[in-house]
Amino acid sequence: MKNFIEMCKRTECEYEHAVENINPRVAHALFGLETEVGELIDPFKKFWFYGGVKPLDMVNIREEIGDILWYLSILMDEIDTDFETEMDRVVRKLETRYPEKFTSELAHTRDLKKEWDVLNGQTHSNI
Repeated sequence: MKNFIEMCKRTECEYEHAVENINPRVAHALFGLETEVGELIDPFKKFWFYGGVKPLDMVNIREEIGDILWYLSILMDEIDTDFETEMDRVVRKLETRYPEKFTSELAHTRDLKKEWDVLNGQTHSNI
């Protein structure tokens, strides 16, 4: 495996194109979301896998949820959307996927074309 790094470098992207396309607000929001999701998961991990000696720190959990919402706000502002629009969009998508309620069968037999149409603002008669 002495050549592993060289083998990896051979398939690395061309950064000059990536750098010119980076939007700093989007990058900040994405890195921040990744960080905050990890911080949200950590108290659950400790509670579930480290013996549950202490109760879950709900103040910290709520703080991390707030931080996630903050980063989502920055991202949504940059891509010109908002919470209400995206909440409505996901509800319409899920109504398309599960017209009555969740079932494992529907989860495995999704109509991706129909869902994509809903996400793009096209409606269907059963919605």
